[in-house]
Amino acid sequence: MRVLAVAALLAAACGEPCKHFTLGTGEPDYKICWTVEGDGDARKVALDLEVKSSGWVGFGISEPTGAHMAGSDIVIIEGESVTDRYAVGNGLPKEDKCGGGDWTAKSIQWSQGVLVAKLERLWAVPDKVHDRDFNEGIVQVVLAVGGSGLQYHASSRRAAAVEFVPQQYSAVAGTAHLAFGVPFDTATEQATEVTEYVDGFVDLVEQMPALASTPHDIVGITFVDDTVGKDARLHHVIMETCPTMPAGAEQLKAQMRRPAGIDFGGCSVIGLYAPGADTMRYPHGTAFRVKSDGASGWQNRYIRLEYHYDNPKRVHFTSSPIMNLTLTTALQAEELQIMGVGDRSVRAAGTAIPTGESTFQFDCRKECTNRWSGAVKVHSVALHMHQIGAHMRLLHLRGGDVLRTVLEAQYYTFGNQPFVMLPEPVEVLPGDELIATCRYNNPHAAAQKFGLASEEEMCIAFAMVTPRGRGVDSCGLTLLHQGNYYTGCGEEFVQTSTSQEFTKATRAMERTWGLADPSCPTAPPTPVPPTPATPVPVTAPPVTEAPFSGAAGPPPHGWGALLGAALVLMFGR
Repeated sequence: MRVLAVAALLAAACGEPCKHFTLGTGEPDYKICWTVEGDGDARKVALDLEVKSSGWVGFGISEPTGAHMAGSDIVIIEGESVTDRYAVGNGLPKEDKCGGGDWTAKSIQWSQGVLVAKLERLWAVPDKVHDRDFNEGIVQVVLAVGGSGLQYHASSRRAAAVEFVPQQYSAVAGTAHLAFGVPFDTATEQATEVTEYVDGFVDLVEQMPALASTPHDIVGITFVDDTVGKDARLHHVIMETCPTMPAGAEQLKAQMRRPAGIDFGGCSVIGLYAPGADTMRYPHGTAFRVKSDGASGWQNRYIRLEYHYDNPKRVHFTSSPIMNLTLTTALQAEELQIMGVGDRSVRAAGTAIPTGESTFQFDCRKECTNRWSGAVKVHSVALHMHQIGAHMRLLHLRGGDVLRTVLEAQYYTFGNQPFVMLPEPVEVLPGDELIATCRYNNPHAAAQKFGLASEEEMCIAFAMVTPRGRGVDSCGLTLLHQGNYYTGCGEEFVQTSTSQEFTKATRAMERTWGLADPSCPTAPPTPVPPTPATPVPVTAPPVTEAPFSGAAGPPPHGWGALLGAALVLMFGR
């Protein structure tokens, strides 16, 4: 009766909004209710917790780039005590003795294995090194409970996403939902590889005939992965729209297959699925438009679904993942485009990543952005690496100087790769530059390689930008060939300035959050000024094809074979 009375008291006190989570019992056993009062950074957050636990309860705020323990600001309730802690890895979180971002316990009650507590904290905290601010929109959180004595690897824990203050997205009245998928059976292709790359194809007008006569906007996508619990798993999905039906794509409507010989040139990304990112929500007032352009064809009618499966046991499996599109006839103000900054086409495939720590830089040079027809605004970014990725960031430069860090994951995890909505859109002008920098921590005795497979690596920052159609697609691979530097602008390579001239704007990529031996700062740490990075000396081997002049068109055949020697700007061993 005591437990019921306490639970009833909590329900009456906190009301909505609330969220319920399951940590280990199979039933909801971790309940959070909250209120946010005040304005701006002076807002105060109150949490009401109702949690089943036999010893202690933990709640933490992670980096915006993904919910996981490393990099989290954590509060622990154990008995009647509340401690502010932080984690820089998978281990017992350290106690934060700086103060300033601590939670205050307004009430703590334990009864028959249930904690009911009320905590309060400021929205923004002065200590930016060991505490984390709340933010509008999705906040990545970590939850944990344990028995007697605080210890790492509690019996129950999970990562989650909570919107304490909702952010506006492109969701409007009068929406329609379209669900579709293309099945895959490894027996069709006699496919039992460790990593499978297969494509499906969908005609949206066939799925929803109303699109033939009335333009619609795609304002959201949800992915449903049906490989959960199987020996194989869905690694990621790239969803592209194509202006026309490519020759040979008809066969991909009924059954996903390896798309040998099909030219998907001209298709552009509108959706991405990766671990921890099964829902795509677009910035408020933006969308991908499905409409007929008359004689010039269609916009976003034909959908290519590129699936990457992990099949480590090389077993036969079937899969029928589903895409749920949210569409509306209330057309949004701006049309979106997704740009890939970094090695979007994985041209660095085969390039070695040495044992230990190493850093690779992929730069979108002014020679590319000067080809844009105008400025673009970056609204949301997803940072993408694979298993040994440790730290990643996207920088914005103008005139050779760093203007800002657009987004950074100091404690990157492959298991959670959401699109992060920026507090304010970032305007990138023609002539500006963007740098995607990736640090890897390779624990293996042998070098790893860049490539498409999960056991290989990538370095791509996907950015949602507006407006559509300014020549923005992908940008960000610099190569050295026959003594000249070239930068990748979409499918073209354009001659650029020397590496030494450009790297004056780069600096060593070091973690600033969770520093050891804290000095208890009362303000954000002063940014490290730009310092030159020393590129590894590279020599391009002879090329037997016609000399590459950097003119429009794809690189010469066999260009990818040069990347192991010609990829520049690996530094920071």
